[in-house]
Amino acid sequence: MQIHFTKMHALGNDFVIIDETLSTSGARISPSIARDIAHRHHGVGCDQVLVMQPSTCADVAMRIYNADGSVAAACGNGARCVAWLWMTRCNRQSVLIEVGDRVLQAWQNPQSGRCDGCSDVDVRIDMGIPQFDISIDMGGPQFDLSYTQTLRQYIPATFVSIGNPHVVVVCSSENSLCSSENHPTVPSPYDKPPHDNATHGKPIHDEKHDFESPAHILSLANEKFPDGINIEWMRVFDAHNIAIKIYERGVGETFACGTGACAAAVVAISEGYCEPNVAVHMAHGAVQVSYNESIVLTGCVSFVFEGKIDYNAR
Repeated sequence: MQIHFTKMHALGNDFVIIDETLSTSGARISPSIARDIAHRHHGVGCDQVLVMQPSTCADVAMRIYNADGSVAAACGNGARCVAWLWMTRCNRQSVLIEVGDRVLQAWQNPQSGRCDGCSDVDVRIDMGIPQFDISIDMGGPQFDLSYTQTLRQYIPATFVSIGNPHVVVVCSSENSLCSSENHPTVPSPYDKPPHDNATHGKPIHDEKHDFESPAHILSLANEKFPDGINIEWMRVFDAHNIAIKIYERGVGETFACGTGACAAAVVAISEGYCEPNVAVHMAHGAVQVSYNESIVLTGCVSFVFEGKIDYNAR
């Protein structure tokens, strides 16, 4: 099977984009194919594989596969890359993208200056309204509890959904966790620790724990969220600037994350740390997030190359 693709990235958060709307063979990308394509050594390599598909309610639909083949519900940077590709091909200034149960509007935003290695225009996207409290089964004795309420029994974090679930941990100003020199190393979200029935459902208040440490937070988050969770460690610099480090379920550490940037900004704004327009700094640059009722994410995207794969399942 021959697969044509486009490689793009947004601040190092990289994607292989496959346009099934142009396919005449009827071949479709499966989770196993996406996992092979995303492999850094045996495939093209990427954080997510994005599949453009026909839509009945938007200009185009986007299906998201994480690097491990799992399906993701949202991807802000990926949606901006798909938007840029669609608008460029169709000579359009805006596009509607169906992502899961949401329809997102994106448009070109002329830049005051060129981003290094990026397209000549920023892409801006309306990510919709965040949700702070959703009742879920947390895989244990607690049912119908809000994420944030339950999380704060265990870790100093805030839950927010941007179409996919995130927990945001505010790092203390003295903590170097969010500095570029101390990038936390984290395992795969599917390498879960053994379940301990003796401690499940009980708050942990051990002063020996560093409650901001990646190991501690990942261990608890993977226990409390059986399907995995996205995590952002956030440091607030001033009312208009924050920095984050990112862990994406199904991927691991990433250089950038659009929904993660939105989640962190929404928490910073909602909890009074920042004004409604925030620059979110990540490993390779910053995006701008504004939040009033809806979230608007703005940043540059980069076209890398196009190619084709003669795919044979291993």
